[in-house]
Amino acid sequence: MNTTDFVKLRSTIRASLTDMAKEDPQYNRVLELMELAAHYHSGTRKDGVTPEFYHQLSILGVAITQHLNLTSPASVYLAILAHDLVEDFPESKAVLQAQFPEVVTYSVRLSKYRDGVEISKKQYFQEMAHCPVASVAKLIDRLHNLSTMTGVFSNEKMLAYAKEVDDYFLPMAKTARKLFPEQKSFYELAKSMLIDQVRMVNFFVPQLMARTKKLVDEPSPGI
Repeated sequence: MNTTDFVKLRSTIRASLTDMAKEDPQYNRVLELMELAAHYHSGTRKDGVTPEFYHQLSILGVAITQHLNLTSPASVYLAILAHDLVEDFPESKAVLQAQFPEVVTYSVRLSKYRDGVEISKKQYFQEMAHCPVASVAKLIDRLHNLSTMTGVFSNEKMLAYAKEVDDYFLPMAKTARKLFPEQKSFYELAKSMLIDQVRMVNFFVPQLMARTKKLVDEPSPGI
């Protein structure tokens, strides 16, 4: 998904939200949180090159394309922008509580930690499945992670990420689809895209691992 210039992506999303705000002032809150999130996510991603905030913008861009399939798109956009804040920048929680109290619940729910203690995956995904906002944000988050992990994650971690989709993300999407049928179109699309991504990972990564092993096992000429 990292195919659009960062500056262009940011300006395009800002323009879309500005247009939305002309019809509904609640999207001004999304624009405000976008600036705050950019302040915290000021570094680079694990590749050492891509701006860290590209991740949030990419997820937000995908969510905007699903605007009509979401029951509360503004809440989804806010959750996406804040989804890593509390976990990665604990100091941001007080700022969010003061300036964006409506976002704190989503930011905490999207974090794997509760009061500094990591919760079980079962509990985590059950909470996601029972929230029409967090479930959307988390599914698109994993889609972006899967599409950008090549060359950044180890082969083992890429396979583990793919397995998590089968073990947790698809069951979560299925439950959420039943609980929030108004968003059925989104959940069906997310399911299809995740399955496609997992198939590619499970096809190409083992081949890459086999080639790497062969190169290691084969003696160099002259030895």
